[in-house]
Amino acid sequence: MSKSLELCIDTSTRYASVAISSYGTILVNLSWHSQLNHSVELVPAIQDILSRTGIKISDLSAVFVARGPGGFSALRVGISFAKSLASARSLPIVSVPTLDIESQPFMNLERPVCAVIQAGKEKIYSGLYHPKRATTESCDLEYKVFKPNELIDSLPDKTLICGEAANTIGMLICSKSLIVVDSGPPTRNGVALGRLGYERLKEGNIDDPIKLEPIYLHGSQIKSASRNR
Repeated sequence: MSKSLELCIDTSTRYASVAISSYGTILVNLSWHSQLNHSVELVPAIQDILSRTGIKISDLSAVFVARGPGGFSALRVGISFAKSLASARSLPIVSVPTLDIESQPFMNLERPVCAVIQAGKEKIYSGLYHPKRATTESCDLEYKVFKPNELIDSLPDKTLICGEAANTIGMLICSKSLIVVDSGPPTRNGVALGRLGYERLKEGNIDDPIKLEPIYLHGSQIKSASRNR
């Protein structure tokens, strides 16, 4: 049986990453802040990690891709490449919501976790994950768009706030009952995407590359992130 090798792609925001994982464990990861645009930078980044590992495109077993929410054009680049590769090589493609990737490192804590990403200048994408659920796979979630103060007012006590926009929220918080993980960007890399993608792959949660679309949210829109394919 050949070794499982997965290409992980995340172009949700300006902070992008690509990685190679094997059975969900990262072998090599490359993260960067996009200076030009993802369409120019993505392919060279993938070529870089392939050359570093000696892995060929033909060696890949699956493609994992961050599905959003995030930047409209940025998401399109990563998802379009992942879909094209999966279709051309007849590889399974697995999408993972970006807020699930942000929250994954904190899901073993017995407290609510709120993952946040900037949605323009005055709005925040958020996903609230409740305690005593072992992984983000355990339920359907509603991803929402808030103004920062509205989000803070909506959160239950003892919520841990993480993700790319955590510092924005942290500057506004007065309550000691909310905890902010402000480690600075990049807050995502291939580790969580590889782990979550492989969990879904094992469970048969594979996307149709023709039907797969990014998660986009606008204004006060609420998006239910169904795990069904």
